[in-house]
Amino acid sequence: MRYRSFLLNISLCLVAFGVQAQDVREKPSILRTGPGLSYFSNHEGSRGVPRMGLSIALAPTFTLSEQFYLKPELAFSMKGGKIEYNTSGVFNGSVRYRINYFELPLLLGIRPLDWLAFELGGYGAVEVGGNFDFTGTFSYGYGVFDRDDLNDFDYGVAMGVVLRSRRLHLGIRYYHGLQEVSSGSASHILLGDAAMRTFQLTLQKVRQRRRKW
Repeated sequence: MRYRSFLLNISLCLVAFGVQAQDVREKPSILRTGPGLSYFSNHEGSRGVPRMGLSIALAPTFTLSEQFYLKPELAFSMKGGKIEYNTSGVFNGSVRYRINYFELPLLLGIRPLDWLAFELGGYGAVEVGGNFDFTGTFSYGYGVFDRDDLNDFDYGVAMGVVLRSRRLHLGIRYYHGLQEVSSGSASHILLGDAAMRTFQLTLQKVRQRRRKW
């Protein structure tokens, strides 16, 4: 009887431990990072070339329910693009812009499945510096932005898809800028009413924590 009672107690302890071990709450880490591809849209009389950049963000996740979550972020993103121009076959060259932003995306996440989520929201951004270089028929060089060349602010719509596993959240996100990049007459000659467009690959590790009883 003592032997059976001992085995029963051990079995109950193992079952309880197994239940507790399986009751793990998964939550993405606060750090998000990943590469991005940005370019200028709607520029007239020129051909745009994308720029590769990096984005790193503080991106906490606040669970609203089993299907919904809120994700406010503070991100540093490297964006820009390259414009190639040709004027009547006489003047031709290219101008490459590298623009850095502090971004504030606010996204609502929807989880229809455990392994899949959709994100939708908006973002605001503040330009925090950058530079440009140019090559042309008669000259080439580089420099920093004058204050009147580019708009200091950007804003737009953000949306994405996230694939979720127990170790990693992997997503593709699209930023559709609604603000014209150019704010000065010199930059407007090349950029026109172009706005920023960006695709980002987002990576967040999953940290696991046991539920407190």
